[in-house]
Amino acid sequence: MPGKLATRYTQLVDPNSVDCRVFGKPHVEHFQACLKKLQKDHGIAADRVAHVGDSLHHDIAGASSAGIASIWTTSSGIHANDLGLDFGQQPTTQQVRDLVKKEGTAEPTHVLPAFLW
Repeated sequence: MPGKLATRYTQLVDPNSVDCRVFGKPHVEHFQACLKKLQKDHGIAADRVAHVGDSLHHDIAGASSAGIASIWTTSSGIHANDLGLDFGQQPTTQQVRDLVKKEGTAEPTHVLPAFLW
């Protein structure tokens, strides 16, 4: 939770004397930096990238705000209890939409219970 840590640091000092910047999810700059590196080092275009994560607020919202496809893993992540799922169980479309609405965040482009092999 880097945002909470950064907020606490700025509360400890004079805010006029510190320039505290948060770099990471869900901030767009984080995703843009990753896309730039993927393009530069590997020739991978943004439309070939999908961000995988379990947090609607950090992973899915961040990817959405950066224009990146998202893969939300549900049954092993932080929202598994909210969905009432057993490991490996796929949520219904309605369960996803209801939780996204409740949380007030972006809807994922793809949903998987987990990566299983």
